[in-house]
Amino acid sequence: MSKFSYVSYLDVNLSSGSDRASIYASTTDERVGNQIAVTINFMVTDKNYQQVILTNEEIKQCVFLGDYHTGKIISSDVSSTGWAAITDAWDYVTSDVTNNYQTPQAVHQSITYYVSCNDYSTRSCTFCAVVTPDGGASIVTGAKGTEFDSGVTLTSLPEIYYDYTQLEFDRVDTQNKTYGKHAVDQDNYYVSIPGGTFKNDWYASSPTIYDSVNSDDNHPALYQMAFSIGPQGTYDLTLSDGTVIPMPYNERAGQLCLSRITIKNYTVPSVNKGSSYIRVWDVYGNSAYLNFTPSNDNDNISISNA
Repeated sequence: MSKFSYVSYLDVNLSSGSDRASIYASTTDERVGNQIAVTINFMVTDKNYQQVILTNEEIKQCVFLGDYHTGKIISSDVSSTGWAAITDAWDYVTSDVTNNYQTPQAVHQSITYYVSCNDYSTRSCTFCAVVTPDGGASIVTGAKGTEFDSGVTLTSLPEIYYDYTQLEFDRVDTQNKTYGKHAVDQDNYYVSIPGGTFKNDWYASSPTIYDSVNSDDNHPALYQMAFSIGPQGTYDLTLSDGTVIPMPYNERAGQLCLSRITIKNYTVPSVNKGSSYIRVWDVYGNSAYLNFTPSNDNDNISISNA
């Protein structure tokens, strides 16, 4: 590893500029749980006080996140303390990575750790930076540290499992048109968190059309569909007779979109009348397990907990 003798600058921070934030604990799998990005900025020098530029691998070997009060390094093993710090970002990071701080004379190098928690017990943890020079004592920005005093505090919150009654479920009349010999009625249903947004979803089968339902001869053919959370678009539903029905979807950003579409003078080739299971996650990795079922003589889609 590249040698350095002194640390001339060292701090730890959140991109928000605050010294504290909240994090949702994940008791199931930290890889799909909330992470907070904590960035350490530093500058190291040789014995002549000339800056030493470390490679990324060298930084990982000597610059760590630690406990502010004890100076102990926070490991990647979340089971030991309830907290983990890794250099990989998963899907639910809620503090953006900061840019390297720059001065006219020098560039402060940096490393970002992504902190997760799996043990909610109404507690907080304050984190510091730890730098370990070759053959020297660790430089710590914590209570038992040196001239650098810098820390950020994260407070754990209980993981949320949304009940469907906590969500908004809106029906929107999307189109009533005729394509060829088929009269089409499409209603889009949007599932949302009041004051929040969904980020990801998972379907028990196909991520686009997950269910098709055909009732008896007294009813038009019915498709029930879901579209992955993402940008607005149009899906071309192609019938067996070659008729193409353009279906608008995802017209509300950050909401789960389902479609109920009836098609007259058409028979659905395959029939599946069961409820459809979807799991969705908010931006913090909190989730809801939901079922969607045709109801009211196939005139609506109903929502329930899975």
